[in-house]
Amino acid sequence: MDKSVQTIAEAKTKLGEPMKQAQSKDPEWRRKTKRMGNLAEFFAASLCGSGLVVQRSQETPHATEL
Repeated sequence: MDKSVQTIAEAKTKLGEPMKQAQSKDPEWRRKTKRMGNLAEFFAASLCGSGLVVQRSQETPHATEL
């Protein structure tokens, strides 16, 4: 096999190794990739200070026949 041609498995191994090392040795990696809240909290925080007023309707939902 030509040395310039790699199998997918070889490429995955070579590219994955530095990533594994960074994850295992660098605590900053964990801090930067740590999930902070959920999607609803993200959107709520994004709207803060935007001037947009969001209100839930107090009306009862209408009955729907299926």
